[in-house]
Amino acid sequence: MVRLGEYDVTTDKDCDELKTICAEPVLDVGIDKTIIHPKYNPSAINRAYDIALLRLNQTITYTG
Repeated sequence: MVRLGEYDVTTDKDCDELKTICAEPVLDVGIDKTIIHPKYNPSAINRAYDIALLRLNQTITYTG
């Protein structure tokens, strides 16, 4: 599962310093497929190629 829209995990809602503008609620979404870079080596000291693609199990609308 991934969480979309989270900025500050120490608060329930993500708001500006004055608490006047708050972000949309977070969205927890399941992962359908994980594609790890073929050259990724978890033992490598420099962590080269430490990237992956996640296919989510639902369509997401970007809310900016």
